[in-house]
Amino acid sequence: MTCGSPPDIANGWIAERERERYFPGEIIHYRCWQGQTLTGPARIVCKEGNWSPPGTPECNEAAGRCGPPPTIENGDTTTFPLLYYERDAVVTYKCKNLYIMKGSQYATCNSGQWTDPPTCIEPCTASEQDMAENNIRLRWASGEKLYYPSGDVIEFECIPGYVRDPAFPPFRVHCREGKLPFPRCKLRGTSG
Repeated sequence: MTCGSPPDIANGWIAERERERYFPGEIIHYRCWQGQTLTGPARIVCKEGNWSPPGTPECNEAAGRCGPPPTIENGDTTTFPLLYYERDAVVTYKCKNLYIMKGSQYATCNSGQWTDPPTCIEPCTASEQDMAENNIRLRWASGEKLYYPSGDVIEFECIPGYVRDPAFPPFRVHCREGKLPFPRCKLRGTSG
């Protein structure tokens, strides 16, 4: 006994070319659209005029899949993001030049959710204007605007004719997450 057309499937299709009649032993394979997962048998067989196993497989939203990975400020993934990622997929992040990565450089698709991505810590800037306002200059370098990664130590000194103001930070300062505490110098012989 032949079988009639196989049952249709929502959110998917029959992989073979459909016909009105199928001979005993012929197999039909089901496929799901992108972003869907097949539950139930992926194939059915024509047996004694009926499709076996009985019932139709279903295509449902993929369990455990993730959408595009989270974006981060001042950084990006090392590969072009996809629309969907399978469970346990890993993406790698990188930060812009001179930005320091805080946290793991990887994010993982875990049960439909991404693990926390890293953050990119901004560098400190020491511009000529900042230094002129504080009557200081760089001890070891010169330039209009200099960038220092977070964690770097920067040394300043007073410009000629000025002395260190003890009410402000010392000449050796640490860049901490984009913040640079500038020392200050005052005119020689003045108080406060």
